[in-house]
Amino acid sequence: MRILRLFFIHAILLSIIDAFFRIPLTRHPTNRTRPYAYRGKFSRVTLGGWSENLSNFINYIYFGPIQLGTPPQTVTIDFDTGSDQFWTTCNCAAGDIVAFLRGEPNYCKSHRRIFNPNRSKTNRKTSSPFSVTYGIGYVQGTVMFDRVCIPGVRHCSSAQTRVGCASYTDSAFRNAPGDQDSDGLMGLAYVYGTMGRSPIRSIFNRSNCKRKIFAFYLNNSGEKERSEMTLCGTDPAHHRGKIRFLKVAKSSYYWTLTLDRVYIRSRVAWARSSSNAILILAACVGCKCPNLTFSLNGHLFTLPGRYYVQNCVFLIFPSSEFSRFPGLGANWILGDAFLRRFYSVYDYAHGLVGLDVRA
Repeated sequence: MRILRLFFIHAILLSIIDAFFRIPLTRHPTNRTRPYAYRGKFSRVTLGGWSENLSNFINYIYFGPIQLGTPPQTVTIDFDTGSDQFWTTCNCAAGDIVAFLRGEPNYCKSHRRIFNPNRSKTNRKTSSPFSVTYGIGYVQGTVMFDRVCIPGVRHCSSAQTRVGCASYTDSAFRNAPGDQDSDGLMGLAYVYGTMGRSPIRSIFNRSNCKRKIFAFYLNNSGEKERSEMTLCGTDPAHHRGKIRFLKVAKSSYYWTLTLDRVYIRSRVAWARSSSNAILILAACVGCKCPNLTFSLNGHLFTLPGRYYVQNCVFLIFPSSEFSRFPGLGANWILGDAFLRRFYSVYDYAHGLVGLDVRA
């Protein structure tokens, strides 16, 4: 999941009304490092909130549709729990000077659905600069304000929602010809219990959403059930038993849980006071690896080897061993390798992450 850094682990894990809304997610291979996606229809209604379906392609990234402006224009976006900014490709010609100065093409123009602010009567442009540097990828443009809506159910944020008009995107956000990929990114980070600048908070408040939560069900390649994101409720059809809610560190920007130990079978392979990722690799035979069990906030979650090894690539490890980012210490990032096994729920109002084995 690109994305989809879904949660950091220390571990960092990015209304009860009559229905919850669904956002369909499509999974797609990419050279980026974020995870959620879109394809197809999206307005199935069930108990507890709203949902959007997510589709899967080669277990790589997921993105989904949102609507921006008045009248609404549909764009596809990554949902990223590792950031709180929302941006979409927009006014690409203005980014050409940035591309010239950086010495590479402006890949804003590679996207199929580019938002046109001139066609939205609720759009307010500004000259304020906007830019985001990701672990892989960079975007730049200006700030604008408009409303953001969930397709199919018409639950919208305020028209004063901050949106980045990304007129320049580098090669990390390039869409290859014929590829279906995202046109922007919506941050869903915890941000000390506020969700920061994410439009989701405004959508929650304006839709009388009594459960200010969102959840992800991510399928595996070849499965018929669609991946999806739900808002304002959970779908019991997507998990096997009772969701265990774990407390998020209040002082964290990310959805951060306490990771006590990682086990291989009954053996401790990693603990907070050690850096023994090599033990996990040593336990693999060829490309077949044993189950990993993570102790998160004192609860055990077991991940079969087929989830964290794909095409002989190891997908999960402590960031203190391999991260390019200083200061993370002994943290693990559990992305889609973990979340394809567990249904995950994010409750920013109460500072909780919920997990249960995926149905």
